[in-house]
This record gives sequence, C-alpha cells and structure tokens, in this order.
Amino acid sequence: MNINGFIQNSFLDWDGKITSIVFTGGCNFSCRYCHNKDLVIKENLTKLETIDENEIFDYLSKNLAWIDGVVISGGEPTLNKDLNYFIKKIKDLNLLVKLDTNGYNPEMLKILLGENLLDYCAMDIKTSLDENKYKKAIGDIENFNISNILESINLLCSEKEKNKNFDFEFRTTICPLFVKKEDLLSIAEFVNRTNSTWYLQQFRKLSDLLDSSLLLVAPYTLEVLKNIEMEIFTKFPKIKLHKRY
Repeated sequence: MNINGFIQNSFLDWDGKITSIVFTGGCNFSCRYCHNKDLVIKENLTKLETIDENEIFDYLSKNLAWIDGVVISGGEPTLNKDLNYFIKKIKDLNLLVKLDTNGYNPEMLKILLGENLLDYCAMDIKTSLDENKYKKAIGDIENFNISNILESINLLCSEKEKNKNFDFEFRTTICPLFVKKEDLLSIAEFVNRTNSTWYLQQFRKLSDLLDSSLLLVAPYTLEVLKNIEMEIFTKFPKIKLHKRY
C-alpha cells in the first residue's frame, strides 16, 4: 500500500462514527478543482512521507475502544493492487471500513465487494454521465471510458440489494466550470432511478487546488444552489438528496 497520510481520529468523514483516515497516494484522474494535489501530482508525492502500515495497525489495535472504523481515501485507493489485503487486516480487528473512490476501477471494487470487505462506499459522480463532459471534469485523461464509471455504479447498487449491511452514497462537487444546472438535473434523474443517496458538495477555493487558476472561479451562490435544489425536488420529490454546504 502506498500510504502518504494518516489521521488518527475524525468525527467528520463518516456520519455518526469515529474513524481513522488512511490517505493513499496517486490518482488516475486530474480534476482541476481537487484540493489534495499533493496526493495526485507525482512530483509532489515523492516529497511526502511514506507511512508504514505497521504504524497504522499499531495505533488501531491500541485504540479499538474509541474507533468505529477506518476510512480509506486518497488520491485513489483502488490503484493499490494489495488494497483488499490491507482491508482484510482492518476487518480482522472487527473495525468497519469505508472507501472513498472515483469509481474508475470497477475490477478492484468487484474484488472488495465480493470479499465482503466494505461496509460503506462514497463514490464521486463528477458531472452528467456524458463521456465528453466527464473527460473535461477529470482532466481529459487518455483513453477514458465512461463505461467504467457505469459499471462501478451498477456494482454498488447490486451489492446494496443483496447485502443489508452495506450502504453507499454518490457525491458531486459543484464546480461551475464543469457542473451546470442541466448536469445536476441529469445526475438527479439518474440517481433517482437507482434509489441512492446523493450528496452535493460546494466547490471550495482553497490554496491547494490542483489548478490554481480556479481560484478566480466564483462558486455558485447559496441562492442559486437553493433554486437548483428546488427544481430537483420538484421533478424528483422522493430523491434522497443531501447537501454539504
């Protein structure tokens, strides 16, 4: 496992649970509004401390009374070929596991779900599920195929149907350059069909954005976002929409 960050305790990353957070380095996307650029840019990764997983398991084993689970985030965790073995060690401690993923590695996701290693998954939906729009949102990576995203979505939905102990959410960061009102309505229609939970996250202008030119981009105002919410709920009154702004 390529581990470049570890937070011992968090009350924010999994609703209702106290967790430790493991950050893996490297990502197969280059979203310009990403605020974890040190975990994405290869040149920056070499400057980060590499954390020995034994250090993590030593902490976890000594603090089981205070921790509900572990969140594995990034970067993109599913790039690690030994991710399932790492999670097995966490599960051996009887801890819950949440995975944060961009959904572009359905092969690894299939392994994790098949081995019952995940209790919760948070998957990004960057913009409407149109291949050209998606490519712009994630940095126009080479040989991008939207079918990978769709396959991961189907895997999550299928797992939830058959496993009552598993749940997941979709989440969308509303960066005005890549997510317009029509994109949110398109995502809403799709999410509504899957009967899934969807979180909207505000685009934040932070100093560590992957593309600093986005500091000049104004986030949508709260009034605009509320109007979009109203339109979504008007069209899809039973949608499981939540917000983080």
